[in-house]
Amino acid sequence: CTPGGAGRAMVASEDPAQLVSGSTTAGLTTGAEVIAGPFVLEHAAVSAFAGSSAIHWLFVTSGATCTDGAGAVWVTRIESTANFDGRFAVPAGSRLCVRVASGFTVANTIGWSGFRPYD
Repeated sequence: CTPGGAGRAMVASEDPAQLVSGSTTAGLTTGAEVIAGPFVLEHAAVSAFAGSSAIHWLFVTSGATCTDGAGAVWVTRIESTANFDGRFAVPAGSRLCVRVASGFTVANTIGWSGFRPYD
């Protein structure tokens, strides 16, 4: 293979066609779906904290809801002053949801980004 040859391997995390980002607003009793799997969450930041709070990220399997958390698996927690940088894989058939931590009743807006893996 010669440098600058015809083929170049592309990984999903660097392929613009696979990148996904957005923002989601969630409250304590109104958890919100972020995205359905398969998806890999790489970055999250609370872009609009309405008071002191923390955000819970949940995997929710089919049949469960983002609001009640039944059947959900807790993933991580983002404090009001922190961002998340890492990788969490959301498997096919599951959804990624967010909820404000217990004890806080205000809604918060969370910006997030990641990528869809290749099939």
